[in-house]
Parts: sequence; structure tokens; C-alpha cells
Amino acid sequence: MTAIEARHDVEQVYSGPHAELMRWLDEHGRVYEVIDGAVVVNPPPGFAHQDVLGELFVQLRAAAPPGHRVIWFYGFEYVPGSWVEPDIAVLPPGDYVGSLHGVPPILAVEAASPSTRRTDEGRKKEIYGDGGVPTYWLVEPEEPRLRVLELRAGEYVETASVGAGELLEVQQPYPMTVRLPRT
Repeated sequence: MTAIEARHDVEQVYSGPHAELMRWLDEHGRVYEVIDGAVVVNPPPGFAHQDVLGELFVQLRAAAPPGHRVIWFYGFEYVPGSWVEPDIAVLPPGDYVGSLHGVPPILAVEAASPSTRRTDEGRKKEIYGDGGVPTYWLVEPEEPRLRVLELRAGEYVETASVGAGELLEVQQPYPMTVRLPRT
């Protein structure tokens, strides 16, 4: 399998205007994104956020066809020097090398929290749509609720919504049954 090389590694980005801050964040294990050139740092997620995402991760990984990757912290570099990291990403088959890629995930999952909701439903949704991410799941961990958005003619359309304990049959990113856990 041919390696899918990163556009460049985070080390190369350190030469930019936020170099010192990004080094400090990396040294202290903080997760951050660079959205439209601005460094975005969010507080650590709460228990409901982690519980729901953990369960969805396990379900996605168990159903993944051979070669597909289900990962945390995928650096989707939508323009040089700016990237987002979905809470969960499903990648098409490939041998990924490095940390920042221009290859869009086939599914991006974001769990909304008070500090991220506006970005998840606004700018990140635009970035994923413009980047060609075909399926976007928005999770409300506190309710909990899962909204499935599919890219159609360049715009996301909500195709399903389920609450805790409900089953949902999806075809994208691959056929599977999703059960949103109770928190």
C-alpha cells in the first residue's frame, strides 16, 4: 500500500506566528486546533462527552471494513497551516504517515459541549463540508442525541436523529447499526 504522506508535520508549522504557544501546548499534552490561522484550545471534556464518544468509537471500530481506520485526533489540514481534529475520524484505507493530512475523513464526529457547540455547528461544519467530508455526526452528550448529517450538493442535510438507547441503521461511512449509549 502506498504511504499517504502528511502535507507537513507539526514541527514545520512551529515556524509560524504561534510557534511558542504550540510548542508549550504540545509539551503539556493539550489538544488544540488551528482554525483559519487562530489557535483554538478547549478545556478537557466532561465524563458524558467521553462516555458517549468512547462507546461510538468502539462501535465504529468493530464495524469497520478491513483497511478503514477509526482514530482520535486526526489532523485534517484543510488549508496549509490550518487544521481541525474531529473527536473521532474514520479514514478510508491507506498507509498514513505523519500528523497533518489533506485527506478528508469519510466520517467526522464532534461531541458538542458549551465551549465547542458554536464552532462544531458553525465553522467546523463549513470546513468539513468544503473539504468533502461526506458524513458528519454531531453528538449532544448531555441529552444524549446523535444527529447524522450527509453532504449533498455541497451542503449538509440532517438525515437522522436518535436519542439514548435507540438503534440507528446507517450506510455511511459503512453499513452498521449504531446505538447511542445512555450517560
